[in-house]
Amino acid sequence: MPESTTDDEFGCITSSVHLGSLLRRLRGRKTQQNIADHAKRHNLYVHRPDLSAIERGHRLPTANELRGILHGCGRIDLFDDLDGIRQRLMIELTDPPPSNGAPPQESHLKVAPPGPAEEAGLGLRSPEKDNAGRRRTLVIAVFIAAAIPITTIVVLTGRATNSPTPLAGPDSSTSGVPLVQLDIPAAIEAAREAPLCAEEIVSDSGVTSTVLAQNIGPADAVTPNRLIELRAHYDPRHGWIAWAHLAKSASDRDRLWMDWSYLPLPDERNQWRQCGPHPISSGPDSPAVKAVDSGRRERWFRACGQAPPEDRPLESKRTSFCTSWVPVSPE
Repeated sequence: MPESTTDDEFGCITSSVHLGSLLRRLRGRKTQQNIADHAKRHNLYVHRPDLSAIERGHRLPTANELRGILHGCGRIDLFDDLDGIRQRLMIELTDPPPSNGAPPQESHLKVAPPGPAEEAGLGLRSPEKDNAGRRRTLVIAVFIAAAIPITTIVVLTGRATNSPTPLAGPDSSTSGVPLVQLDIPAAIEAAREAPLCAEEIVSDSGVTSTVLAQNIGPADAVTPNRLIELRAHYDPRHGWIAWAHLAKSASDRDRLWMDWSYLPLPDERNQWRQCGPHPISSGPDSPAVKAVDSGRRERWFRACGQAPPEDRPLESKRTSFCTSWVPVSPE
C-alpha cells in the first residue's frame, strides 16, 4: 500500500532534506532501482544515483525526476502539490532570506523567458508562474520559414517524444526521418570520434531560451549560492541547440561545462564528452551543441558547475554539481 500523506506534512517541508525524506517514505519497500526502472518504462528517466542524492537531501529533483519518482511510488496524484513545493524550495535555496530581520528582497535570479521548447512542454517552468505546479498540454502552431508558409500543429506534453509531424528547421530535408538511437558500443565510438564541444556553436544567453534542467551548488553545501542551468534554443541555422549557463556565481574562479552523450543515462566516463570546463571570467555560457547531429542521432545533455576548493564543504567528496541528463530535440 502506498504511504498516505496529509496537508500538515506538506506544510512541514522546508528543505531538500525534508522533501527527500518524504520521497524515501513514499518509496516504501521498493528499491531505488525499482523506481528507476518503472520510470524508464514510462519515458520518465530517473538515474538511481540521482534518486539516492535526492532522498538524502543533497539536491532537489527536477520536475521530470519528481514525476518519475512519484509514478514509480504509485503516488502520481501528489505531483501538483510536491512540484509546487519543489519550485518554492529552489527559489529559497538560491535566494535565502536575510538573517538580519530585514524584509526579503525580490529574487535576483535570471529566469529565461518562455521559448519554443518551453511552449512545447520541455523542461522546467519559471517559478513565477504556475506555482501550483500543474502541467499543461499546449497546442502550438509552428510556421516554417519557406517560400510558401506551411502551418504545422504539434501537440506535446511532458518530455520530448517522437512526433509524427516533427518541427522543421534548417535540416528540413530530413523531416520525417526517425531519430537514430545507438547502442552502448556505437554511442561510445560516435562520441569518441566527435570533438569535445561537437559543433562548438557560439551560445548567447541573451536570446529567448528555455531552462530544461537546473541544480544548485556547491555540492553538499548548507547554503548553496550557485545555480547551473541547461538551456535550449531553436537556432535558424543549426536547429535545436543546448548549452550550460551559470546563472548564479559567487567567485571569479567558478567554472562551468556541459556534458553530452548519445545515451539517455550514461554511467561511465567514456560514454559522454565534456565540453569544458570554462572559467566564469570568460562568460557564463559554454559553447552550444546541436541536439541532433547530421546523422540524425539524438544527443542527451547535462550542465555542470564547480566552485573553487576554498568554497566547497570540507566534508564533501563531490567537486562539482550537475543537472540531470535530458534530451533537447522536440522530435
